[in-house]
Amino acid sequence: MAARILEAYGEVDIRRRLADVTVPTLVLHCRHDACIRSSWAASWRRHSGARFIELDSRNHVLLENEPAWPRFCEAVDEFVGVRAQAATRVARRAPWSSGTDTRERRILELVATA
Repeated sequence: MAARILEAYGEVDIRRRLADVTVPTLVLHCRHDACIRSSWAASWRRHSGARFIELDSRNHVLLENEPAWPRFCEAVDEFVGVRAQAATRVARRAPWSSGTDTRERRILELVATA
């Protein structure tokens, strides 16, 4: 199954659809991601509405114990307009973790639907 998933990643190419993206976009890409080719991720750099940030990680899904995690949190906070003081407590853990309180969950819902 893992081999099939990796194979499918290699077959998906959305670069031709980038011009269809008309909303502010933040692309966070792990520099040594084995699933998404760096050349594909770099296509976002040329997309006029996208902000592209490369993270120092090998994982496709960044983990909160990695050195790049604080940079990830900072970039997301900046993109969604969260003040640094309010974000400090949340940035130490994943917002989708079981420790997310009701207020934080509501904020995430609002951001997701904006």
